[in-house]
Amino acid sequence: RRLPESVPYAGKTGSLTGTVLDAGIIFAPARPLIITAIAADLTDAIAAEEAMGQLALAAAHEWGGLR
Repeated sequence: RRLPESVPYAGKTGSLTGTVLDAGIIFAPARPLIITAIAADLTDAIAAEEAMGQLALAAAHEWGGLR
């Protein structure tokens, strides 16, 4: 969701009532990264999905060599 279009990724999302999950592989410039996030007891699933996107972007910058 927040990664640049130039960074390929493969992912799978899912949800149950009050829970969302996102798992995927980010093919970052330095190395591939595997990321999984699960959020439960939610009142705002959209905010949780946004936070998961921010997590993926931060990981790509920190460990994947994304500049």
